[in-house]
Parts: sequence; structure tokens; C-alpha cells
Amino acid sequence: MNDRSLIKKQDIIDKAIEFFSKNGIAETKIEDITNTLGIGKGTLYLYFKGKKDLLLHCIERLTTIIIPKEIWLDIREETNYKLRFEKRLVAFLKVYPTFCGILNLINQSLESKDLALAKKAGEAYRLLAGPLMKDLRWAIKHGWARDIDQDVIAFIMLGLGEGLGNMLKIDPRYTPERVAEIAWDFMINGIGLSGKVKPDEAGSIYWELSDAGNNSLRIYNLSFNGRSFLTGDFGRGELQIPLRNIASISVQGGETSSVSVVTKNGKPVTLMIDGNTQLLAETEFGRYEIPLRQVAQLEAVSEDQSAEVGT
Repeated sequence: MNDRSLIKKQDIIDKAIEFFSKNGIAETKIEDITNTLGIGKGTLYLYFKGKKDLLLHCIERLTTIIIPKEIWLDIREETNYKLRFEKRLVAFLKVYPTFCGILNLINQSLESKDLALAKKAGEAYRLLAGPLMKDLRWAIKHGWARDIDQDVIAFIMLGLGEGLGNMLKIDPRYTPERVAEIAWDFMINGIGLSGKVKPDEAGSIYWELSDAGNNSLRIYNLSFNGRSFLTGDFGRGELQIPLRNIASISVQGGETSSVSVVTKNGKPVTLMIDGNTQLLAETEFGRYEIPLRQVAQLEAVSEDQSAEVGT
């Protein structure tokens, strides 16, 4: 059995990534890679013209290993943008130490006088940012984010991931999961539609909330996906009801929730809303988040009622 049948092209690329990441381009020799794999140089040259060609393939390979394959499906099927963001970032951070070296080489290659290498590095960066751009387009469409330049923000997020990956290597106090939570808070406050909703926009200083498990909580600074209005399908159109106009909300939960709204002038209307829409609010205990499908009832508390209980 010859070398070619024992080794695959992908094995050579993966081993080269290890060496390029650890030692850099100049210090990595072809024989370092072949000796480790137990093959001759001739086998490597069956697949690659030389070290430069191998490096180009390594850069291309990075775009497929930056998020492990087994995580892709979970991320792709996640309909909650917050969870999708955190899952993607956690997956990135967990494997970051294995590819950060080659990522640094891509950074360097962008400035290379070798036009083919610089072009390949640029293509790799665009491929890395591509899923982030797609996620942002989805977030804008579903009300998680305001209408922003997805290209610019995707590269900001990519840089954020690199910075956090390096931080985790030097600060043992944090886990990838905790860092992802903090990053989400930072990102949503930066790209959210309105941040914290003002009381006059929310229409009530307080709301009484009951969830699907019959738990009750008084909340304030209410918003839905960061917005100061409730959005849903009505007939063949979309209806946006400002929170300041709402007296009560009743929810029949599900992936698509039936939401019965009664306005302050007593008019009822029913909307069909994505059950993953995130209700965001503040409480006396801290920040509160819950998907709409888990909410049963919301009742606005008037300013007079709030005053009666000393609030």
C-alpha cells in the first residue's frame, strides 16, 4: 500500500494548519509536515505545488473548521437570535485556540505583496463573515435588530470573537458561555432598536405578568425584541401596536402564538406572532427575559395604581 492510499489531502492540510499556526510560514518546512505524517515529500507534491499552494488551501480550509460541523445544524435550526448568537460565539471560542495561528496568518496575508495570497485571504475573511451577515439579515427581518449595514457589523462581530478568544487564553475567570452572555448584552444594546424603552413609550409604568406556569411578576421597561410596540400578522398585513395603547395582552402560546390585545379604549384585536419573540423587561430583582410563547397574560398597571402601592 503506497503513501497516496494511506494519506488524504485533507490530512495534509490539517497538519499544515497546525504547523503554520505554531511556527509561522517562514519557519514551517515541508519536511516538518511530511515527517510527522510519515509520508514522503513526493506524496505531498501529488496534491500541492509547494508551500504557498498548501498555505492557500489552509486558508480556505479555515472557513470550514471555524465552527465544528456537528454544531452547524443546531445553529441553523435555532430561531431565537439571542440563542443563535450565543451558540455560534461559544462554538467559535471553544475551537479558537486550534486555529488562531492560521487566523493571524490570514491577517498578515491581507498585506502580502503576493496578490494571489492576499486575494485568498480576503476571500477567506468574507466567507467567515458570511454566516454573521446572514444572521443579521434574519435579525433585522424579525425585529431583533434595527436596519444596519450588515457587512460592517459582521466584521465587527468577527473581530469581537477574535478579541474574546485571546482574552480567554489569558483570563481564567471566564468561560466561553459567560463571555457569550456578556457579548450578547453588548451587541444588542449596540444594535437593538431602542434599547431600554421609556415609560411613556411602554404606555404603563408597570405591567403584571403571568407566565404559562402560573408564575406572576411585576415588570417595567417592557419591550418586545427591544421595540416599544407589539408587531404581528393581522389578516394579510402586519400591525404594529404601540405599548402605550395597550391595556392587556393574552397569549395562546406556540411556535406561532395567537395574541389577543385589548387597547386602552377597549378595542380588541388578535395578532399572530412568532412565539420566539423575546419579551424584555426590568424587575425589582433584575433583568427579565422570556419568549412570548411562555407568557400567558400581561395587564397594564396605571400610574394611579402604581402610586397606591408606593411605586
